Amino acid sequence: MLIFGCGVPALIFNPTLPLIIFFCAWPSLVILKRGKPEGYVLHILYSLGVNFKGLLPSGDRIRYSPFSRLAKSS
Repeated sequence: MLIFGCGVPALIFNPTLPLIIFFCAWPSLVILKRGKPEGYVLHILYSLGVNFKGLLPSGDRIRYSPFSRLAKSS
């Protein structure tokens, strides 16, 4: 994803800035992932509110209730 996120703009626009971002982000990502289990970055993104297809909505957007939303109490 890092190569795709920086490589496509480098091909379309001026390659200087995307390549600088790539070479700064790569060591940062290595340091972040060092000693962590597989899927650690995805778990961080999910907890920050990034939704992934096939998973429950992240954050406070999901509410658990035994009652239907259509039923209104009087």
